[in-house]
Amino acid sequence: MKYNFDKKVCRESTHCTKWHVLHNDLDNKHAIPMWIADMDFPIANSIQKALTDRMKCPIYGYTVENINCKINLQSWNKKRYNYEFNTDDVTLISGVLPGLSAAIRIFSNENDKVMILLPSYQPFVKKTLANNREPIFSDMKIVDGTYLIDFDDLENKVSAQCKIFILCNPHNPTGRAFTIEELTQLALFCEKHQLKIISDEIHSDFIMDNNNYNNFININEYTKNNTISLVSTSKSFNLAGLKIAAAIIKNKQIQSKFIDESDKVGSTNVNLFAQCAFESAYGDEDSEDWFNQLLSYVNENQNYCYEFIKNNLPNITHHKAEATYLLWLDFEKYSDKFVDLQEFILNEANVYVTPGISFGDQYKNFIRLNLGCPKTTVIEVLNNIKDALDKL
Repeated sequence: MKYNFDKKVCRESTHCTKWHVLHNDLDNKHAIPMWIADMDFPIANSIQKALTDRMKCPIYGYTVENINCKINLQSWNKKRYNYEFNTDDVTLISGVLPGLSAAIRIFSNENDKVMILLPSYQPFVKKTLANNREPIFSDMKIVDGTYLIDFDDLENKVSAQCKIFILCNPHNPTGRAFTIEELTQLALFCEKHQLKIISDEIHSDFIMDNNNYNNFININEYTKNNTISLVSTSKSFNLAGLKIAAAIIKNKQIQSKFIDESDKVGSTNVNLFAQCAFESAYGDEDSEDWFNQLLSYVNENQNYCYEFIKNNLPNITHHKAEATYLLWLDFEKYSDKFVDLQEFILNEANVYVTPGISFGDQYKNFIRLNLGCPKTTVIEVLNNIKDALDKL
């Protein structure tokens, strides 16, 4: 069927984080929320039906693991990306971040160091610090308008105390879809320094235009034996509130340790409705049809933004996203016009964004926008920002 992603859905009374912050923390009911990375699109009919079908039995007791979740995840990745793993490589967990924390604990000891690329998704840093490890940062470099891993910088900063490399693949917030060549070089770096790898691949389905998703775990024998890959339906199918993810681990010794560590905090006990949705998302034809239409729609949003900014906001530096439904914008050329960029855009453009400083102190003149919304919202937001900047 043809899905209508132009339709706006009111979420204001659903306790959703995106709107709750505006109403309760900011006391601003009129700003447009473009920050947290969930989408304003209704889910696929097939997933909604899977949930309501389960509700027909009005008893929601303890539930065993649904093997179809693993089978369907395996089939989805094989079909779409030729990404191969066995179903027994998959551990269902309650979220990517609980998986990240468990991986940090089994791969390192307190006071060990963890390498993280900047700009970085803030919870990578928070979870590293919360587990009493020390983050070591390496800024990506921009070459010909593309964010690249700076391997010289990595070599300068790595030490014997570094035990883990946290990778975001595709990369949030820059929108990079790393190439095989880049990931191979990174794999060789990790092997050289005997680093374990935690690869957050939650954005792997959102690949724009002619780019490719390349999973990290299958790069070579070292990555197969030393990587924990984390994936979820939360981004691709807009199911973040159901709290389910999967850890793909090919090394059985590491997997056993991961399961034991996850069991300590109960994160392997996955909600029954989450499993229903997960099974349908990766297994039903309608779910895949919904996603394919969604991907095309989000790609159009990305392309519209790129052209609008190029033609109307030339002083904003914008590198076209290769992946994700996120937009990373550099306002450096306006830096003398305001003290707080996020506050300026909220007060003058009526748009609430994710501030760049949350991805690293040096990114205070950046913002991240969420394009997982109707195109009319995207157009309104860009026009609001343009009007606010034109008044400076």
